[in-house]
Amino acid sequence: MENKAEKDAKIREKLAELRESYEDDSDCDLMTRVALYFYMAHDTKRTLTCLNAAVAYDPEDVRARFLLARTLLKEGRYKDGGKELEIVSDIDSVALASPTWANNNLYYIGYALFKTGRFKEAAEALKGAQHLINIWGNPLTLKKFHLHQGFAWHLENNLSEAAACYRRALIAPGPGDSCDEDIMDEAEVEAAQDFNEEIEPFLIMTQNNERIELSELPEVLPEFP
Repeated sequence: MENKAEKDAKIREKLAELRESYEDDSDCDLMTRVALYFYMAHDTKRTLTCLNAAVAYDPEDVRARFLLARTLLKEGRYKDGGKELEIVSDIDSVALASPTWANNNLYYIGYALFKTGRFKEAAEALKGAQHLINIWGNPLTLKKFHLHQGFAWHLENNLSEAAACYRRALIAPGPGDSCDEDIMDEAEVEAAQDFNEEIEPFLIMTQNNERIELSELPEVLPEFP
């Protein structure tokens, strides 16, 4: 029976094109390749259609399910994306323990939990991601990661953990953040220090034993490749 993806003329055309180049790929892998093509073209609707089809072909495929979860989060569907991340983590969490933020399940799980109001679990997931990720590329992505982890702890009134995160955000990229393979542009690193003005007020709040409310915070969003 023809699935929804194969009823779309543009998807069908790209699928036929890629099938010639990757004739040994499974249906799941081919549809995932098509999804990535539409993702790069910023066609989110077709991206999701293709990824849902890929998962239907092989529900145990870690790559397809992770990309589906990540795309759902990008669309602001944090509850749906979080459910997919839980499923894919149950299938193979080791495969998603990536040293790069864009392919790390705990990085995105942390944000999914934060956006659904589960701040303590979000903080713990982001702390776990911190121990796994050492390739950031963009210093601002790294600074925001530490800041957002601080927000999660701060909302839980764990001021000591929040303060530690804010300090790491201020000095990032700092000791333990990166590895030799994490090449950052020096000019970008220097420019990212201007973001410290956004971080410092929250560190001062922890020093003054001041709590925060979610409504007082800037929008907390993950990065996407």
